[in-house]
Amino acid sequence: MRNYLSAVSLGLMVSVVPAIGAAPDASAIVVSERPTHAQLAKKQTDYRTQRHGSAEVRSVKPIVTVKKRSLMGMSTLLASRGHWALVPKGSIIHMPQQLKGKLVTSPQGKLQDWPVFLRENAGWIHLFPVDLAIARGHKTIDEKQMKAYQTMGKMVIATSGGYPVSVSEQVLVPPTVEGKDK
Repeated sequence: MRNYLSAVSLGLMVSVVPAIGAAPDASAIVVSERPTHAQLAKKQTDYRTQRHGSAEVRSVKPIVTVKKRSLMGMSTLLASRGHWALVPKGSIIHMPQQLKGKLVTSPQGKLQDWPVFLRENAGWIHLFPVDLAIARGHKTIDEKQMKAYQTMGKMVIATSGGYPVSVSEQVLVPPTVEGKDK
């Protein structure tokens, strides 16, 4: 092992020695100063303008216009006795004429969680549990149920898991059967 190390170090010395004893007529290595940040930035902008100088700059219209969405904009406000709650738009299946005053456009009073608001206003709210197929619009609500809700006199709200959920508008329209005489 010792012989190997000395042979390696001897080889390094042999390769370094000619560089030290170089000919006097060889040109000396010139070390320049480090460039400053401003010099580097100028060099980069010069390179970019040379590279992209012929490219034309044009303003592009956005392909999609993004609408600002807000929780209040996507909700229907229900108010009663100085309190209000949010339900998703499309969750009210039936609204009797005498309860139209419960719908408000701006909050009035204090915001309540849905379970508390429902407990305090259970006299005029009826919950209709829906499954995912009805909420997505794959199945419709039975016509008999819709007629029963219209005679009930309460606001009917679609729920899933006890909380209001939006339903597709197709759900509220009874299916038409073709070829059937009335």
